[in-house]
Amino acid sequence: MNLKSFMALALWFAASFLPAGSAMAGGDQKALPILHSWHGDYPVAELERLPRGQRSSRTGYLGNPSRFARVWKAFKPSEKLPYVDFRNHLVVFSRNVTFYNRKAIMKVILKEGIAEILARETMSAMPIEEKVAMSMAVIPRSEVNFIAAGKKRIPVEPYDHGIVSGPVSTSYMLEGQEIILKNGRFEKAVAPGSATKSRTSVAKDVVEGDIDGDGDTDAALVLVHDPGGSGTFYYVAVAENMNGRYRGSNSVLLGDRISLKDLRIRKGLIIARYAERGRHEPMSTAPTVEALLYLAFDEGKLRALKPLGTDAQILEGRVIIGHEVRSFHPCTQKTEYWLSGSSPALGEIIMRYKKALPDAKPYTPLFMVLAGKFVEVPRDGFGADYGGAFCATQILGVRPEGYCRTKAKKNH
Repeated sequence: MNLKSFMALALWFAASFLPAGSAMAGGDQKALPILHSWHGDYPVAELERLPRGQRSSRTGYLGNPSRFARVWKAFKPSEKLPYVDFRNHLVVFSRNVTFYNRKAIMKVILKEGIAEILARETMSAMPIEEKVAMSMAVIPRSEVNFIAAGKKRIPVEPYDHGIVSGPVSTSYMLEGQEIILKNGRFEKAVAPGSATKSRTSVAKDVVEGDIDGDGDTDAALVLVHDPGGSGTFYYVAVAENMNGRYRGSNSVLLGDRISLKDLRIRKGLIIARYAERGRHEPMSTAPTVEALLYLAFDEGKLRALKPLGTDAQILEGRVIIGHEVRSFHPCTQKTEYWLSGSSPALGEIIMRYKKALPDAKPYTPLFMVLAGKFVEVPRDGFGADYGGAFCATQILGVRPEGYCRTKAKKNH
């Protein structure tokens, strides 16, 4: 064993208990049994697999099999997924957030429904680069209402014993009315006592992909709505995966009696390709005019985008707004770009940045999906120091806990 390895091992055994959450002083408390535990490294690029609201936290929990399976695949890719009875148990975790230190959960203390995770870790100043150390432990679910995470408390959701819903068996909002699908169909009388019925069904296949940026598999679909008259209207909607259950969104109209070609998901955007009629063509004419609609699911609402233009690019990356800084670093680029002052979306970008990070430290990056194109850097001013410039035409999504998937990031 070399000196470096010996010193690291000595630090590991000599380290004292370091609380992962806020300390609990006084009052009745008890130590919860740790039924199983695992320790190791976790890739920074896969932190998005953690539950929403816990990706920046030192501590947290996994409360259902699907989420645990996703995290385990990144944590222990070469090991078989352990069985956990989530009806009666939780998996809690503790991880590095500032420096890379080896870590192990040693105790979980419960007081007044709040579980505090106590972890032993080495003490070093090694920067976090491609990995963090993580420890996970299985504890009883009973009586645990919150997980202590610094000054915050993470609420523990009850386990859902019912049947998990799916994209074709949930509710959607259509023209201000709630449509509750059951196996892809819904119908009701247009008026009390009327024999005429309004019918809604799912057209073609449901398309799956990550739409909201949380790492889960969501779904996009087209609803065909027959209100009982002469028209047949086509709408796009999203089924958002909420810890294994699906919540339907509002719906966006494509048109009346169109011909649907296909539906795709690309970089979180939904792309509907269909044929419609010309402006002055009667409804009796077959739809032959090709049409394309881009839609974004942002802040819990589905919306149609403005035409992107033939030269527009859709890029995911990190935006920083601050004193003398207005940058965009796309995930697929090594260059950090100046956000051009001619960007039509610049005002909205600044507003959304401040809204998402009201109390953040200066120069904190925010993950955004932008549409636009690369332009020349300004000849003078702060932008002249950048290797390129980007003219943003639209914001397609803002994800405070989003990560670039193509490359691990430093200091996260």
